[in-house]
Amino acid sequence: MDLQMITLQGQVLNIFRSDDYKNAKTGEVTLGRSRVQILGEIHLESGDVQMQIFELSLPERFKDEMQEYKGHVVRFEIGVGATATGKVYIMMAQKAHIVLVK
Repeated sequence: MDLQMITLQGQVLNIFRSDDYKNAKTGEVTLGRSRVQILGEIHLESGDVQMQIFELSLPERFKDEMQEYKGHVVRFEIGVGATATGKVYIMMAQKAHIVLVK
């Protein structure tokens, strides 16, 4: 699993805790995680801009800080990777620095 670090910039839309997950076979419960939704722009070859919502896990240590930026545009580092099965995922870097853009 190779993880690439890139910068994500966009408007903080929402911070929430996902539902707990219960494995139907084992009964094991995995607690829900804090998540953040970011509205970002993707610049297309046509010159148009596509708006996309990115949802990613939010390390607990960033929860309060990110809440302060709700509605504002921020920039921070994320990791992008893929599992052995090809599932792509994005995650906020543990050592990210959140920068207020506007």
